[in-house]
Order: sequence, then structure tokens, then C-alpha cells
Amino acid sequence: MRKIAGIALLASVLLSSGVTRGSIIAWNYSNPNPSSSDASVTQMSKNNSVYDMSVGNAEYDGTGQLNLSLTTNTTTDPSILINDSFNNDTNFAWTAYDVNVLMPNMFTLTNVQSLTPNSWSPTIGPEFYNAGLSEYEYQITFTGANPIQVGQNFNYQYQVNFSGLTSYQFSEQLTPVPEPASLGVVLVLAIACGASRRLFRSVA
Repeated sequence: MRKIAGIALLASVLLSSGVTRGSIIAWNYSNPNPSSSDASVTQMSKNNSVYDMSVGNAEYDGTGQLNLSLTTNTTTDPSILINDSFNNDTNFAWTAYDVNVLMPNMFTLTNVQSLTPNSWSPTIGPEFYNAGLSEYEYQITFTGANPIQVGQNFNYQYQVNFSGLTSYQFSEQLTPVPEPASLGVVLVLAIACGASRRLFRSVA
């Protein structure tokens, strides 16, 4: 199977004017699946009151995952505006794209939108506690009338808001959804393969 090539992830930590927020004093980025992805932090800089963190060289096979650890100097903490951009380098068109956002502490999501294509729109599920992972979770599902074809780009953003601690763990799970026709082809091939095996056994 070909891989989903991630072009870049841009996380901007917004320090709103007139609002006292904590500063990031330490951060760490990790990729829990090095055999299926190659992600690295390429930039972490401050532009006036905004921290920009860029992550490139990310490739995914199936569901990708990106992890981020943050340490702040106070419990009144910054928000993170995350901008993800991925090229469809699979062998199927995408009719939907699921983004699961997880943190051990409660948080909220705002400013969720698809940038490219701008005709796609998000559906945001309510926050729930994932007992199996011991984390709070949101699921964002992006959909649109026109599928994202092989070779096309998908770019979206969302803002994560949290407070109360000085150490945070954040992760996002990324899953493209194939169009029904692609699923049908896979099913037909599986049925045909099973029939061939049964025929071979009966002849033998």
C-alpha cells in the first residue's frame, strides 16, 4: 500500500492580547510509529506573541499519529492553533477524513475548518472520556461533495484550548476514509480470492 505523505503540520501557540497566558518553556515532539511514518520538528520560533512549530517529513500508512509534549511556566496556558496539510499519496480517493484529538485533561476545540478544499466542512463530536486510553477525546470528521483524489492536498486547522496544569500531553490520530467504490473493489477481490481457494481445494 502506498503511504499518505504529510506535507507539514504548523502549530501556532496564540497568546491573546490583553490576556495573561503562560509561556512554553519546554516541548518535545514524538512519533509513536517510526516504522510507518517519518515525522520531525523543523521549526519552533516566536514571532511577537505567537510560537510557530512546524513539523515536516511525515508519512503515514493507514492511521497516522502525532504526539506533542508541552511544559508551561504557569497554569494559565496558551492555546494551540494546529494547521495540518497532507497529500493524498494512497491508492484511493478520500470521501472523508477523521481526526481524533486526545489529551489526559479536559479541553475544548474551536476554530475548526477545512482550508483546502474550502468546500469541505467539519462535524465535531462531543468530548468524551476514552476509558481504554485514559484520555479525553474529540473526533472531527471532515467531508465534502468532491472526494480528495490521489495526488491532491488536504489542509485543515483547529484550535485546542486547555488550562490548569503546567505539563501537557497531546496527540492526534489521522484516518482517511476511502470512497465506497474503493471499498467495493476490495470486497470483490476478497470474495474472488476465497472462491478460487475453495475451487482449488475441490479440484485437488
